[in-house]
Amino acid sequence: SVEFMRELDMDEEAARALIDSGIYTLEELAYVPEQEIIDLGVFDADTVVELRDRARRALLSQALKREENLRQADASLLELEGMDSDLASKLVSEGVKSADDLGDLDVEELMQKSGVDEERAKALIMTARARWTQQ
Repeated sequence: SVEFMRELDMDEEAARALIDSGIYTLEELAYVPEQEIIDLGVFDADTVVELRDRARRALLSQALKREENLRQADASLLELEGMDSDLASKLVSEGVKSADDLGDLDVEELMQKSGVDEERAKALIMTARARWTQQ
């Protein structure tokens, strides 16, 4: 509901109505057939069209930001075992642009910056720090 409120500029009640109706993500809102959303009876047809348009613009904006972040990432970060482009993009937006930057973090910091669980955070940090002894 926070994502709907932030990305679609809607109030909590409207966001909750979408979730209660089974629409959980921007992707679902943008690409579920329009009539299915109208048939939920939560929003009128004009509102559904506007919300779908906003959802598509938000998704495009997110994709562009993700690509921009990936261009700023050092190859050392992108090549780490266990790294994926979504995580790399998130880390770059938090100022972590290389494997060395990642290796400098502690587990809690990485969990906060990335949203990964403790086990994955530990593995990524160990992998990043292992590069230090290989250089």
